[in-house]
Amino acid sequence: MSKIKSKALAAPTSRVGNHLLALDKLNAAAADDIEQLRYLTGRLLVCIKENDKSCKEIATSPYDGIDVLLTTLESCPDATAALNSATCLMEVSNVEKSSILVARGTIQVVLGAIAVAFREQPINDQLMRKLHQLLAKLGPKDRKFGVKARLGGALPITLSLVRTNAGNFDYLQPLLQVMKIYCSNAVNSSNLGKAGAVNSMLRVVATCGKKHPTQCKLALDILCQLTKSKSNSARALGQGGISILLSLFYEWHRHDVRNKHTALRKTILGVIKNITNLQSGRKAFTDADGVKILYGIMLDMPSAPSKEVDGIISTMSIILRKCFPKNRLPVLTVKSCFNFTVPAADEENSVPISQEGVDDVIDESDDADDDISSADDQTTSKEEELQAFEMEMFHTRSVQDLAMYKKYFREFTEFEEFLQDCQGTDEESSDSFSTSEVPPAESDEGSRGSTKKLRENRLSLPQLSTYASETTNDCKNQSLTGSDCPSSTNSRRASSTPSRCKSSSRKHSTHKSGDSGRIRSSGKKLSSSKRGAKNSKSSPNLAGGVQTRKAGSKISKSLTSMGSLERVVQPSGMGEHWKQFEDLRSSLSISQMKVGSPEEEVRVTVGEVSKGVFPNLDDASPEECVRMSAKTRRVQPFRLVSHPNMLGHVSPAWQELLYERPLKAQRAMIFQDIDRCIRMDSVMERVVYDLDEITQKINNNGSSGTNGSHSTNNNSAKEPEGPLIFQSLFESGNLRKAIQIRKHEYDLILNSDINSTHHHQWFYFSVSNMRAGVNYRFNIVNFEKLNSQLNFGMQPVMYSVIDALEGRPQWVRVGHDVCYYKNNYARSSAAAGSKGKSYYTGAFKISFPHRNDTVYLAYHYPYTYTMLQVHLSCLEASLSEFSRVYYRQDQLCESLSGNPVQLLTITAQPLSYDREGILQFRNRELIFLSSRVHPGETNSSWVMKGVLAFLTSQHPIARQLREIFIFKIIPMLNPDGVINGSHRCSLTGEDLNRKWGNPHPERHPTIYHTKGILQYMVSINRRPLVFCDFHGHSRKKNVFMYGCSAGMSYNPGDLDKYSLIDKYGRKSEDTSYKTLPRILSTIAPAFSLSNSSFVVEKSKDATARVVVWRELGVAQSYTMENTYCGIDQGPYKGCQVTTEMLEEMGHKFCEGLLKLAHKLQAITAAATPVVRVPSATYPDVEGGRQGTIPKKSSSDETRDPTHQDGTNLSPPQPPEDESVGEEDNNDDGLDYSIELLARDHTPRPQER
Repeated sequence: MSKIKSKALAAPTSRVGNHLLALDKLNAAAADDIEQLRYLTGRLLVCIKENDKSCKEIATSPYDGIDVLLTTLESCPDATAALNSATCLMEVSNVEKSSILVARGTIQVVLGAIAVAFREQPINDQLMRKLHQLLAKLGPKDRKFGVKARLGGALPITLSLVRTNAGNFDYLQPLLQVMKIYCSNAVNSSNLGKAGAVNSMLRVVATCGKKHPTQCKLALDILCQLTKSKSNSARALGQGGISILLSLFYEWHRHDVRNKHTALRKTILGVIKNITNLQSGRKAFTDADGVKILYGIMLDMPSAPSKEVDGIISTMSIILRKCFPKNRLPVLTVKSCFNFTVPAADEENSVPISQEGVDDVIDESDDADDDISSADDQTTSKEEELQAFEMEMFHTRSVQDLAMYKKYFREFTEFEEFLQDCQGTDEESSDSFSTSEVPPAESDEGSRGSTKKLRENRLSLPQLSTYASETTNDCKNQSLTGSDCPSSTNSRRASSTPSRCKSSSRKHSTHKSGDSGRIRSSGKKLSSSKRGAKNSKSSPNLAGGVQTRKAGSKISKSLTSMGSLERVVQPSGMGEHWKQFEDLRSSLSISQMKVGSPEEEVRVTVGEVSKGVFPNLDDASPEECVRMSAKTRRVQPFRLVSHPNMLGHVSPAWQELLYERPLKAQRAMIFQDIDRCIRMDSVMERVVYDLDEITQKINNNGSSGTNGSHSTNNNSAKEPEGPLIFQSLFESGNLRKAIQIRKHEYDLILNSDINSTHHHQWFYFSVSNMRAGVNYRFNIVNFEKLNSQLNFGMQPVMYSVIDALEGRPQWVRVGHDVCYYKNNYARSSAAAGSKGKSYYTGAFKISFPHRNDTVYLAYHYPYTYTMLQVHLSCLEASLSEFSRVYYRQDQLCESLSGNPVQLLTITAQPLSYDREGILQFRNRELIFLSSRVHPGETNSSWVMKGVLAFLTSQHPIARQLREIFIFKIIPMLNPDGVINGSHRCSLTGEDLNRKWGNPHPERHPTIYHTKGILQYMVSINRRPLVFCDFHGHSRKKNVFMYGCSAGMSYNPGDLDKYSLIDKYGRKSEDTSYKTLPRILSTIAPAFSLSNSSFVVEKSKDATARVVVWRELGVAQSYTMENTYCGIDQGPYKGCQVTTEMLEEMGHKFCEGLLKLAHKLQAITAAATPVVRVPSATYPDVEGGRQGTIPKKSSSDETRDPTHQDGTNLSPPQPPEDESVGEEDNNDDGLDYSIELLARDHTPRPQER
């Protein structure tokens, strides 16, 4: 029965109308008048061809001609009448939109007509061709076309017609067009493959040759669709498809000289690419000499600007790299070449070390033949059991247990006598309460003489060859690896007991130095209006506020032309100087310097403090850096102190633009890789640096010694001979192996993180013995990430010792032809379940400006643990007794290898020494900052450096910040990883930023005690206003933040738990987390609000940001990500990031905190009480002081921070003439949420 129901037609007014009306009556009468049907359909076709308007008449009302034609096609028993009807529909589809015909059910009718016509013998070829032409026209417009064709039984009919008409190319074309649409459906593709479609297409391709490119292209498109299925690829392989396709591609390459058929050639390569996804396909490709054929074609292709040609070459390179045999990295094991024995926990409660279940470094498999599902995005049952066991073992710490951290909050209990006796004289009461004065250096004549000699010989590079036997007091004769002295390691390891957490250094432990009477008399407070005016004038100059030292004053002129001790250069005519230089070599060795206890330590003068606004943290002598390096505990057997550590870094005065790679640079470098795989005899494969071999010799001999394979050239006039000389045995260095491939090309292999098998990204090594003006190529062959900013404008950084000695000590961006691509090194199954995945190559070329120089190359600007200690020393020395800066440095704990982890406290001295001033000092809001939990993210340390320099400066904004906030700062959470050149993990091989949920006191001491500090704040009702952890991001540009939104959390319960209830009883999300990012987006040129995200994912549950937000109730808990690459917005658009930009970001972050304080202060002034949904983390403690600066009160009932009752005092009110948060007027309801938040901290009525 017909699916098309004809409607009553109006009176016809044209010939087309008359024919349609007669045809409709004939269809309704179901008459078998064949001649009449032929006549009417024929006349209708003639009218359509004579006048195009007839098509519109058929498609429009009142004739409803499309339904009449479809009814005729469906019910007509005559092939000629059906052909006429199909032709009429085809003409209508050329004029009207095809979607109109699809909506009328044309496809179903045509499929039925094909089935009817196929049953008739002989088959009417003209009708079949026209019906398939109509399907080819309408099929792409119907999303369900493939399903309809399969259910209508059209697939085997079309395939049968293709087989029987393989030589009839005019008939074949519409059939292939319809087949191509069929194969877009995966089920149809599988069914057709089983029916022999692959073999049929190969026959068509072989038959078409070069004379019928259209039909050949269609058949290849069908093959490309079919071979996406592995079963169909195997069928094509069994039919000899690789040989057929290679021959066809070679013929078309020779024939298509003018590149008119590039799409056809690219389709051939697409089929080959699909087939070579199979291991058997790759083998067949290699056996058929496909590698040589394609490589020869690549070399033969002209360098044309056509994008199509570039696409062909790119596809060929992918196939070639895929078909090369997968090789293992030329290292003994993928594990790190250094070992560290993880401290054992209690036997009864031991928790095994497991690989991270969620890992940002290991990417999903990108190989099409990888059938093994990645375990990186799945949580196994064992890991779930382990997590449950840890949850049961390490429960929330009690308030009594957290009392051990009280000693880190001495600012809450100091100046007690002023509260007890306000009538005492200023001098008597203030002599014991200055924390900013620094003890003077001891005046030892011997030390002065030694220091003078050291300063005159800053060229030399101190060696650490005998360090192990000289520098420790508690573990004599220990080996250089941490595992050789377990007792010493355990004795230094932090634990959960208060006695194991070290207190501050000697100069802060007494905390009674200085004369606060003098401070008080000189510390006249600026008025609010003056501060506001100074703020508005000073803030634009933050970018240039970082003081830079004069390198010429630091480095002796007589040594500017000399090379380093590591690769020494002897200038002509300087024999005497050289002899003296060699004589002083031992005096510069760290092993000669005894590291004693803090009581025995002799402080080294760090130079004059900068008299500018910001303290100069870089004005330290090389011997100071050497002394600091001597104190580090490391697993790597350091040989040297690096030049950048000693000579420092000054950010370049010029802007370094994002690198624009030439169009074909990456292709050329890939060609070179392919060439060396084909012509193996042209590759040298000479190992010039092997850290495994060096480490083994050190372990066997008990001393580091020197690498005998690297001779020292002491004559700068002599042309360098032999290969480059590499070195990475210095702090934060990471280079495992260097292999010379060609004369000026080297493959470099990075070391894994200790106790890990992956995390290869950070590199830092030195190169010497180079020639000037020669292009050296470096290939780092064991990167792991799927893509890198090296493909988008990022360059590595280089430090030249000769430039530094000539007065330019700076890291600069270098390298040309920088690219990043997949190579033929396979990652082993031991590398965190990554079997079948490939490593990636980061390649770049460098032309060194000086010969016989020593240069350092790094992924990003290095910032070592020694640099941090030197900067903290300079920072402390810059604080005079008149600066009114309250600065204290405590030792929070020790890392696994025994390195101190500092906790800094920065605020202002009391504004006055009466009762109100002391209480205001104690009740300032807390800000908690941390950085460098991931060792390779050095950019976070440069931002932290900017924060520290700003907070301790005399900038008006910094003064206001110190008067209203107490800053608790941990500048380096993972010192062990930083020292030993790791990228992401601690010495246990674990990502510490995935251990915040339940940190282990023995394995994760820094996280355990940092979380303990935060928990202690909550337990005394002093929850921090802002928590921010600084990080680096390798795949994005700009600086941005990750925050926590309850509304965007994967857990629906977060919204109920952390929502606010207004005075009308309505729940709303606490959106205060948006305030600080929005402020930063208006004042920081590098900050991008669009890149920021506030989604809470399940995989981030154990990160610092989420744990501090969810468990401790800090709404403004952030991770601030800083780019390695550059900026694509604002005034820095198109520039690579520099250390000056990162330090400026630290300044702007501090400025944003002040704007945040002013905004919250203004809202608090008009706040009324609201109810907050309580948090279950600490049921015995009030929800407390979240998100506001409470209004100042002069009442005596104001809360003492040592107790948990009462209300808080506020800092000084914002300046009256300063516009509070003018840029925040468009917060889209943000003010309302902050107001709700602020009301929660308003003093409640007494009756409540």
